[in-house]
Amino acid sequence: MRGGPIGAGTNRVLCVGDSFTFGWLLDETNTFVYKLDQFAARDFPVGTLAFLIGGVDGWGTADYVAFVEDFGAKIHPSAIVVFLNNDDVERSVRSGLFRLDTKNADWVTPTKPNVPGAGFRDIFRSFGLYQWTLEHSQLIQFFRVAVRAELNQTRRKTPINHPTDTDPEPGVRLAEALFLRLRQWRLDHDCRLFVVTTDFQAFPDYPLGRAEGAANKKFSDKAPQFLPQTGLPFTTSDRKCSGSRKVIIPGW
Repeated sequence: MRGGPIGAGTNRVLCVGDSFTFGWLLDETNTFVYKLDQFAARDFPVGTLAFLIGGVDGWGTADYVAFVEDFGAKIHPSAIVVFLNNDDVERSVRSGLFRLDTKNADWVTPTKPNVPGAGFRDIFRSFGLYQWTLEHSQLIQFFRVAVRAELNQTRRKTPINHPTDTDPEPGVRLAEALFLRLRQWRLDHDCRLFVVTTDFQAFPDYPLGRAEGAANKKFSDKAPQFLPQTGLPFTTSDRKCSGSRKVIIPGW
């Protein structure tokens, strides 16, 4: 996670997402998670809340679900805030970290994808300097993600740039099942779960966007129906100045 040692706040709020949550090209003090921490320190008794930056560039929903399952118990958050952003669904499809359960359409199972260059990667992982640069350099993280994506692309017979453009529905079902899995984790660990969105969802002219009909946009459009249907509280903001929408799922 970005930042120094975890503070002594009695309620840790783990914020997960992609480079927007990490604060790409921003000093840590200018990230919105850091500012949330400062607001909490101002408005609540000392040691009440500690906001933790758990975002990584290039992450999708599958990545932060896996992160929570791997490290959540150790971090022991009182709440998790998911910043749902552009390309989270497509990235989940491309990562191959989870696949839809063939016996239960509402569930996903972890996979062990064949990672190109895994042996070479493991050698690097054994060096303390490499681990330090991963923790302190967003540029190295960006390079690492780019190399991994290129290796995954070249090992396919037919490169896939937009995997769900033709049929976005499997990607939408994958995203829904991932959020249900994350909800189950929070139930098992007595943790609150909140989901908000930047509303950067599948703009065709956005640098990291996908086609209008891809899974990112379809999931974003479907979320207002999907979430209440699963018995989850759901509200949207009434802001009209920018035309943006904020999705909040309180009490998850």
